[in-house]
Amino acid sequence: MKRAKKFNLESFFVHNLIDISHLMFILLIIGANFGLSFYVRSSSIFYISNESPVGFAFGYYSSVLVLAFITFCIFKYDLIHRSTINSILILSGLYSNFLEKLYWGNVADYMNIQVAQINLADIQILLGLALLNIHIWTKKDEAVGTKKLAKS
Repeated sequence: MKRAKKFNLESFFVHNLIDISHLMFILLIIGANFGLSFYVRSSSIFYISNESPVGFAFGYYSSVLVLAFITFCIFKYDLIHRSTINSILILSGLYSNFLEKLYWGNVADYMNIQVAQINLADIQILLGLALLNIHIWTKKDEAVGTKKLAKS
């Protein structure tokens, strides 16, 4: 017969306090991105507004599905605790672009690199994904990445 685990108030509080600090950091980065986008739109800085080529409704619904799926995966595989910075970068970049698209109807890309126009949220997403990929392949994290093959 299995014993029920005892509820430990201290570990519950510490675990949720860490989650609250992650959430606050994500919201801080989203606010900074949104403020930077507002500044770019209100000043004379050149930017390109990226709009969905198939209309707002399809872009909005597909964005919600992608956000929900990525957020679900990050929390399901507990990446928010095992790869905190990577997860925070990815989530804050995704939600920053989504909120900007929801508020203005498009996303302002104001940095010109040789191959594309991007914004700070795009850089956060790419950096977070690159660091997460490095984490998965170097740590051999069995819950997320490759499993070691048993020797025969």
